[in-house]
Amino acid sequence: MKAISDSSYKKLFEMKKYKDLYDFTSLECRVAIVMMVVFDIVFCICSSYIGADVVVGKCVELLDDIGIELIGFLGFVVSALAILTGAISSKVVKRLQDRKKMDALERIMLSFYLMGLVGAFVIIVALILHFLIAIPVKSIFIIDIVLVSLLSYLFVFIIFYAVKLIGNCLELFYIVNRMLLIEESNIDYKAKYNNYRIAALEKIQLSSTSAERVEEYRRTIQELIENDANSIEEQQIYMKMHKEQFREWLNK
Repeated sequence: MKAISDSSYKKLFEMKKYKDLYDFTSLECRVAIVMMVVFDIVFCICSSYIGADVVVGKCVELLDDIGIELIGFLGFVVSALAILTGAISSKVVKRLQDRKKMDALERIMLSFYLMGLVGAFVIIVALILHFLIAIPVKSIFIIDIVLVSLLSYLFVFIIFYAVKLIGNCLELFYIVNRMLLIEESNIDYKAKYNNYRIAALEKIQLSSTSAERVEEYRRTIQELIENDANSIEEQQIYMKMHKEQFREWLNK
């Protein structure tokens, strides 16, 4: 069988993100274990009174509703991830790379991916059980309790994992804001003053020179921009500034 080519799926194993599912030092796993035991006890008590088959039928009905809700939840996860990635500029990513903090950002992104995978798994199991329940066979208690344990654990895990992700996203938001504030406070006033000086010199020199010299000056700046080792996005920004600057001179 051909290996899965999904890069995000591979990163789950490379960064051992899958261990979040059974990291029992985390709040979400501890709560999921406690609630799993509670659901198991409730299932056993109800089965002893009204029969395991009836309780299984009720559980599958409940699971149908949970599956539908999880489909909507996956839409929320996709929207939240889109907003998060849109809020992180390339400048912030570059800063994180320079400080070797990209792993933290990638882990948060992979958390959304992991939560989506677990949610999709629960939805598929709910869909399968919806059809299997129609088969007229007596339920097996051991299989029932295993399924109840697994699904209750994963469902509670998803809920509290989502809450944890909200906290992680807020923390990332504070870090990004702090980085932007630090950048603003580290303005190079000398470089800014030099820009004023260059602008003043341009105005004096170009206002008293010929159109040919202005055109030569314009071409020289354009060549410097094109030959410099800038990204395409950065070159486009410089060229836009270049056109705006010389539009004023050429219209004179």
